[in-house]
Amino acid sequence: MFILWILYCFFAVVTVIMCAPIPLEIVDLSYTFDETTPYWPTQKKFELVVTVNETQEEGY
Repeated sequence: MFILWILYCFFAVVTVIMCAPIPLEIVDLSYTFDETTPYWPTQKKFELVVTVNETQEEGY
C-alpha cells in the first residue's frame, strides 16, 4: 500500500510540473520615437494596401 501511495504522489507531482503555465514575460514597448531613435532610412515606409473592404449582409 505504501508503494502505491509513493507512486501516486510521484505521478501527481510530475503532472503538476508538466502542466505548469508558461512564465509570464513583460515586454516594455513604451519607448519614444524621435530624432534619437535608430531606424533604417532606406527602408520602405509602411503603406496600407486594402485588397477587400466591404460589409457583409450580416453586418460584419
